[in-house]
Amino acid sequence: MPIRLVNRRGKPIINEDGEPIMERVLRPKYGMHGFRHAAASLFIEEGFSPKRVQDLMGHSTIQMTSTRTGTSSSQRQPTIRSRCGGFKPD
Repeated sequence: MPIRLVNRRGKPIINEDGEPIMERVLRPKYGMHGFRHAAASLFIEEGFSPKRVQDLMGHSTIQMTSTRTGTSSSQRQPTIRSRCGGFKPD
């Protein structure tokens, strides 16, 4: 998605031909909400109780927490840690 570059006054920055300079904007692969889901899943993997995770995440029901962390499914998806190549923070 290209955007037009502007100077401090909000005027377009132009090239030698008098055309506005355009720059591509890359979208991040993961959004902040995805990190919330990852954090909730890691809390469960580390042994936090679902009730504690519910409180930390601000979910109104335990069902919401279970859905977001994958603990409501009988066939759990691969864990976040295994997707990261076994990374474990200090």
